[in-house]
Order: sequence, then C-alpha cells, then structure tokens
Amino acid sequence: MSSRRITQSRRIAVMAVLAPVAYLLSLQPKIPFPPLPFLALELWEVPVYFALLFYDFRTALGVEAIVFLVIMSTESYLLLGPVYNLIAVLLTMLGYMFAERLSAGWSKLGVATGVAFRVAGMSLVNWSLLRYPPPVGFSIPVHVLDATLWLYGVFNAVVAAYSLTLALLLNTAVRRSLKVRRA
Repeated sequence: MSSRRITQSRRIAVMAVLAPVAYLLSLQPKIPFPPLPFLALELWEVPVYFALLFYDFRTALGVEAIVFLVIMSTESYLLLGPVYNLIAVLLTMLGYMFAERLSAGWSKLGVATGVAFRVAGMSLVNWSLLRYPPPVGFSIPVHVLDATLWLYGVFNAVVAAYSLTLALLLNTAVRRSLKVRRA
C-alpha cells in the first residue's frame, strides 16, 4: 500500500512540475509553418513525451490533460484547436508505445511509428472537421482540403518527429545524470 502511495505521489509531483513547463513553452514565440502559417512549430509537447519516456503513459496523460484544460480555458480562434492538439499528442504517444512493445525498446521505430500514427489519425481528423466553420474548423472547401491535406500531414510529421526526438534526448541525459549521481 505504501509503495503505491509513493508511486502516486511521484506521479502527481511529475505532473505538477512538467505541466507548467509545457504550458509555459506553449506561450513562447511560435514559428509559423510556412505553407500553413496558422499552424505553429512549438516545443510544448516535449515535456509530455518526456513524461511518457521517463515515467509512464498515465503520467504523460496527466501532464497532457492539465495542459489541455489550461489551454481550453484561454481564448482561441478555433474552439477545438486544443482538442486537435490533444488528439495529435495521444496518437503520437500511442504510436510510440505500440512500437516500443514490438521492438523491445528500439526508440527509432518508436519515433517513426509515433509519427505515422499521428499523421494518419490527424489526416482523418483534419479531413473530417476542417471543412466546417469556426469554432470547429476553418470552412475549408472539400476540394481545397483534398489538395492541401498532405501539408497538414507534413506539419504533423515534423512536430511529432522533433518533439519525440528532443524528449528522447532529454530522457537519455536525465537518466545518465541520475546514474552518475548514484555511483
């Protein structure tokens, strides 16, 4: 019973530290994605994926849920924008975890599968919802959406790839640092 409490305490502590870091990173200047400048390249997903790699899915999900709730409470042009982000992050995490189970920890396959899950899932979400007017979508005509959907896929692939890679590097650095301190 006490070991479970410690685990829960650690989980809560990790979420309490990483969620504000992720939120603060979401406030930093954003780099517009050139072909679709209303989409931005940001770093806020890195702490979520770090929680997944360093701890577990439940902790990462908690971090993402806190960030989602905080972002939903702020004004946004696209009401469902944070929902799109939530779906994208969940797809990326599920893809990474799927590959990790198959590959016994080969992280390159995890990144590739996380990217693939995100691109495939978000392509379906974008194609289904972006045709509607705000606050759900952008009123993009179907023929335009069909012609530009690949750009949304490229955006999702880029974000998932650099976010997971940075989280992997951070995870490796922290684990090495902890090993050095314990020795």
